[in-house]
Amino acid sequence: MWSSLHPNIRTRITTSFLARLVGGAVFPFLAIYFTAHLGAGLAGLLLALLVGVQFLAGLYGGGLADTWGRRRTLLVGEAVKLGGFMAMLTANVSGPHPWATFAAVTLVNTASGLINPSAEAMLVDVSTSESRTFMYAVNY
Repeated sequence: MWSSLHPNIRTRITTSFLARLVGGAVFPFLAIYFTAHLGAGLAGLLLALLVGVQFLAGLYGGGLADTWGRRRTLLVGEAVKLGGFMAMLTANVSGPHPWATFAAVTLVNTASGLINPSAEAMLVDVSTSESRTFMYAVNY
């Protein structure tokens, strides 16, 4: 069934899986990291801010997809997300730098928010009614 999916769907599911894998390995520990370096109150505020940033970026991402096109929005967003993950890595190679880490995580969350409307619309556009159940089951 996997091979019968449109190539765009297979690519999107693969990139989504990789982003969730890396994000799932990193993001749960951000609360601990920020609490250790910035204090519990500020850590909570920063993590709440990250959620808000991603939400607002998602609202903007729909309009951006209409203006730029879905493909361009996805490609630029994924490149920015990769850059954010790399910045997060380099921010902590020589020691903990919580503010640089926060900036990098903000970049990743912003890019994720911008990508989501384009990705969801693209999945619906290139799928068939027969393949949607399988596609969403694999994706989630």
